[in-house]
Amino acid sequence: MEEHNGTFLKACEEGQLSQVEKSIIFADVNVVEKVDGNSGLMIASRDAHREVVNFLLDNAEVDVNLSNKFGYTALMLAAQNGNMDILEMLLEIDDVDLDIVNKAGRKAEECARKKNKAAIQERIASTRVKRKSRKNKGIGKNNAAKRQRDMEENGVGNLNKVSKKNENEEIVVLKESVSPQKVLKDLEMINDNHDATNEDATDDDATKATEKKVMSAAYTLEEDVRSPQGTLRSVTPTIKDILTARLENCLIDLGTPKENVILSREMLSMSKKLNLEDLQSICRKILIENLSRETVFDLLEVFDEDTDMKNICLNFLVANIDEMRLIPEWKPMMRKHPSIAIELIDRL
Repeated sequence: MEEHNGTFLKACEEGQLSQVEKSIIFADVNVVEKVDGNSGLMIASRDAHREVVNFLLDNAEVDVNLSNKFGYTALMLAAQNGNMDILEMLLEIDDVDLDIVNKAGRKAEECARKKNKAAIQERIASTRVKRKSRKNKGIGKNNAAKRQRDMEENGVGNLNKVSKKNENEEIVVLKESVSPQKVLKDLEMINDNHDATNEDATDDDATKATEKKVMSAAYTLEEDVRSPQGTLRSVTPTIKDILTARLENCLIDLGTPKENVILSREMLSMSKKLNLEDLQSICRKILIENLSRETVFDLLEVFDEDTDMKNICLNFLVANIDEMRLIPEWKPMMRKHPSIAIELIDRL
């Protein structure tokens, strides 16, 4: 099963519909990957694989409201990445909950980045109005009951032995009584505390000191939540989870690769100080996504000690060497970083 699950998730990430169709027969359709806790639907929605998303939404066993370790659902990931086509498909499913809140206290429309935020907010608001005006809950054309009937009519109702969800289940909701101003103030306090930490202290000691300091900031979390199975469970996030989710939402699209790199670089620096491993991973991903001729030297400085990321940047330079030699920064950067010049010579 584990091998099939891995194949299924990989196919969802790469948008390979044929492989998804084959692997789903033996895989758990709601399996999540180990890094961020994303399901196949969440991955495909994030990466805008339309055909895969459409196929998964036709499967009644797929939980359209699963959330990852940061509380993000497929709808939130589609909104965050500006995938309007995917967003439209998800909003057509009546079972997609519009009111789930992630660990940063945001709904799907609040996860959208600047460029598409207005359009996404308008589309979700319109869906809310339409749903509210419906007298019969089951009239949605793609609700779970209809999807299940369609599957049974096509003889594929028993592909996955996943228990069905109760229609009256409550969705995980995490509410926070924390203002943005308070979060910023507490982050400043954490940074001050980190700088004052004894250099001889171990990593564990530093982490405990930081968490203890943050706990004193009196974050209040309402824990009146229920699991998808309708039973009470503990979903109290760690301080690291809260900070990671809050800070991730600050990583908005500023419009240009250069500006995005500046923001992500500063956030990466802060995440290292706070020992937020997940946020570091997110920042590195965004930085590489903004790799261009204008940003490659900035990224080489950021990833000076990160061998894998540095190699990606160096390979980019090699592939674009003719164009790179024409930019004004080329000679100054070669003089500033002779080690990079040597590595380029070895690769050319």
